[in-house]
Amino acid sequence: MPPGYVDKDLQGQASKARRQEFKLLVKRRPELSGEHVKRAYAYFDQQGYGVSLSLDAEGAKIFGDLTQSLAPSRGQIAIMLDGEVQKRPASMSQSMAAAR
Repeated sequence: MPPGYVDKDLQGQASKARRQEFKLLVKRRPELSGEHVKRAYAYFDQQGYGVSLSLDAEGAKIFGDLTQSLAPSRGQIAIMLDGEVQKRPASMSQSMAAAR
């Protein structure tokens, strides 16, 4: 395991009938922490449940820089809460990185 990384478990749903467990390699120290979150709320739309975050200026810059650096390699971001992965990593696309 590379220095500065840890293994994390994530329960996923492969289909309606069965669940799948994933192992993820995540950084021990997050690139962006909750100190930069100004507001967060849950919502439900056509795609299901989601969480909307509003970041302060420094957090928005960190997130923008991070997504932009991950976009060319289609890198991934994991959403964590209290040390546990809440959301399976999503691949960064050029359009997401541009939505800074």
